[in-house]
Amino acid sequence: MGEFYLMECWRSGWNWPNQPSEAASKRSEIWMAHLPEGPERYDKRKYLGRVLTNSTLGTALIWGDRVYVYAVTAQSSEGGKTVNMTWSRDLRTWSEPVKMLDSPKGGIFNVAVTRDNKGLAFLFESNGYGQPFTMCYGRVKKPTDTWNPGIIEGARYGMNKYTGGPALYYEGDWYYTLYLEALGQGRYETRVTRSKDLKTWQDAPVNRPFITFDTEKTNLPLRPKPFRETNASDVELCFHDNQTVLYWTGGDQIRGGDLQWGIHDGKPGTLLELFFSDQ
Repeated sequence: MGEFYLMECWRSGWNWPNQPSEAASKRSEIWMAHLPEGPERYDKRKYLGRVLTNSTLGTALIWGDRVYVYAVTAQSSEGGKTVNMTWSRDLRTWSEPVKMLDSPKGGIFNVAVTRDNKGLAFLFESNGYGQPFTMCYGRVKKPTDTWNPGIIEGARYGMNKYTGGPALYYEGDWYYTLYLEALGQGRYETRVTRSKDLKTWQDAPVNRPFITFDTEKTNLPLRPKPFRETNASDVELCFHDNQTVLYWTGGDQIRGGDLQWGIHDGKPGTLLELFFSDQ
């Protein structure tokens, strides 16, 4: 059985107990943690090292003998202007950050990457095209290639509706995007859409949210009972020990979220395909 690791983004303004450094949430730090007893024992995590500072909303990719981390420079309300990359072979020491993307228009609010059959596909979340936060897509050949030349014209999702908190996966010749759907009244759930060319998208049926909130849950951070959960966002998938581990943020979007997780007994591709099948 392989070891389990988790990357954590400590955003400024969220000062919690047991954070990896005193300044983690003050400087928008990203840290790598080892979970020696697996995903179910997050309380037993051991921090290996700081990945980036002044960075937020990062994503990780394994390529060869390296782990690459891409993250947005710490944002104002108008978003970040660049995406930086760092890499490591041991998850403890990290290379000097290199700029991968200059915002072509507006601010950047999130990024995601996936390996496909020709190289690397990426997305960045922008308020410069259509409705915030539109997903913009591109492709490059290697994880060290800069992104601006690889942006695909017209490859976008969410131009006419709210989207956010994305993840990107390539499975069975499909690109799958997990994104946040706004349901009104402060309620948000994660849904899934897919494409073969990053331009034309097929949404899963609206009655098949990928992850939704639990209206019976009331023990929420920073919210007194009887406030009920209204959010399920920022889902990430990891294939570990022949299972797909899912992490997401619960609670509520406005004041305080919590880390939640689940297990699918199978590969990510079989899980994602279920939302588009007749089963």
